[in-house]
Amino acid sequence: MRTTLIGVAVAAALSGPPAGVPGQAVTYRQVVDQYRTNPNDGVERMLALTKGDDEAGRFIVTRGVTRPVWEPNGKTMEMYQIARRLAATLGIDLPHESSGGGSDANFTGALGIASLDGLGVCGAGVHTLNEHILVASLPQRAKLFTGLLMELA
Repeated sequence: MRTTLIGVAVAAALSGPPAGVPGQAVTYRQVVDQYRTNPNDGVERMLALTKGDDEAGRFIVTRGVTRPVWEPNGKTMEMYQIARRLAATLGIDLPHESSGGGSDANFTGALGIASLDGLGVCGAGVHTLNEHILVASLPQRAKLFTGLLMELA
């Protein structure tokens, strides 16, 4: 199965006349295609979307940080099984799943280093104005992370 995630967020509308019409809008677009054999396949097409002029306005596409696609290896799955077992003792369901987006684990995992992501605080609304954590989950997550560190040491 092939999964593509495209996320767009308008970060800022910068000053400019007339009132209410920004002189510049900055938009960040994140594209993740986890199962593409060549992660650069769509990059040239996206960069080619740059168009416009000073009269009509411009739409400029630039390439930012490129995170490598990360598929878990055997070492990662071994570490996940340890984390899952520890989580179960705490009453936490810790399913294995892939999701779009970027994590520092994309870098370490792509280097073959056992990596887990998503062991942090529980909450909702990530990267939105409604982002929040569930304070009541903090002790339980700390126990899970501490147990994992102790077992891996």
